[in-house]
Amino acid sequence: MVDVAMPPVPARSRLYALPLCGLGTAQVESMTSYTARLAQAHGLTVRQLVQGEIWPRFAGADQPIGGRHLAASICKDDARALCGVRGWASQWVSVLADLTGRTDLHCASLLPWANVLSHVDLIRGERAWCPDCYQAWHAAGQTLYDPLLWAIQEVLICPQHQRPLVAHCPQADCQRAQPHLTSRARPGRCAYCGAWLGARTGSQPKLSVPDLAWQRWVVERVGELLAHTPRLEARPAAARLAYAATCSLQRLAGGSRYRLARLIGRHESVMETLRGGPQAPSLGTLLRLCYVGGVTLLQFLTETPLRLKPRRMPARPLFQPKIRRQTSHDDQAYRAVLEQALISSAPPSMRAMGRRLKCDPHYLYRRFPELSKAIAHRYLAFRQAEKAKRIEQLRARIRQAVVALQRAGILPSRNRVREYLKPASFWGNQIGYEAWQAAVDELGLAARQP
Repeated sequence: MVDVAMPPVPARSRLYALPLCGLGTAQVESMTSYTARLAQAHGLTVRQLVQGEIWPRFAGADQPIGGRHLAASICKDDARALCGVRGWASQWVSVLADLTGRTDLHCASLLPWANVLSHVDLIRGERAWCPDCYQAWHAAGQTLYDPLLWAIQEVLICPQHQRPLVAHCPQADCQRAQPHLTSRARPGRCAYCGAWLGARTGSQPKLSVPDLAWQRWVVERVGELLAHTPRLEARPAAARLAYAATCSLQRLAGGSRYRLARLIGRHESVMETLRGGPQAPSLGTLLRLCYVGGVTLLQFLTETPLRLKPRRMPARPLFQPKIRRQTSHDDQAYRAVLEQALISSAPPSMRAMGRRLKCDPHYLYRRFPELSKAIAHRYLAFRQAEKAKRIEQLRARIRQAVVALQRAGILPSRNRVREYLKPASFWGNQIGYEAWQAAVDELGLAARQP
């Protein structure tokens, strides 16, 4: 008898189950790079993917797109959080896992180590890359992507080519720092001018011999941690830090917190983060402690019992603590400049005043509250007046275009008005549409939108 029953059909995913590049190695792909490649695979921009598929599945996504903490901000400053250890990264990974059907996307971030790593000083503020890696992958016909290792702030060199990572576009007329993710992000390309980032530039950052040796150790230890992530059976708990810290305190410093803090070039209060405080220690602190203790970062966070092998440290401390220098302020000169700015024809912002005076704007607000608030209010009013002026000019231009087309016997549809006003980057906003509709209604025309 023939079995005519339907065979079981595996569940289909909403998006392509795009595999992570470099999974199980030190060169595993970052979440920002994966998001950009996923959008590219579907013929979408990153913003279209976020707005249409990802953001509607976020908890509390009932607000319109475009706010500071909404989906639009993914293409700005907040994108680096996707590679880190905070709740936003966790939710992002969960949504993409549901959309793609993949269960290994957590390896594209540092989420598995969230209990033992602080988000502070973890992910660099801007994108960094190795031009030699891009060039080698392109020549070999391999997929271009950004490894998670490049996004980690403590990592300054490429582990394969032993050269400092680059953070600015090599194009002479661009040279801008690159955000982690943009609406039209493409691995290997500048976010602004589209230039190839695999090109070498004349001036390259250089590291001293001691710094280079330290960086080689850092990239090896961090890379080992990333490569082990897919094989991690359970996330290390916060209690693991207390155990490792106790072992380090006794074995390396004879129980003296001050001595151990001095060995790793940190303040004594940092030891609280290692002994189960409310905040986990930074990656830099853990790396220094592992170096002094003669163990790898992976061993420090997972191995039990922890077998430390203290290094013989030089007489001069290897890690120098950061010293915050007091900045001298000339309040009398500051007041004179602020009073002059208050009566200028083009009022500056307080941020611009801080740059001009080489001073933190918060200091100016504390020392001169009334003067600073007056400058800020005047700058805001100036910006609002300039915006109103630009809107009126835009409306006048659109009305003139509608009238000119109507007199020429051409139906002033939106597309024809846009062609008439080229370039018209404003056309996609609501103000441009309303100005066109008002001009058409005023002339009594029934112009169709296309």
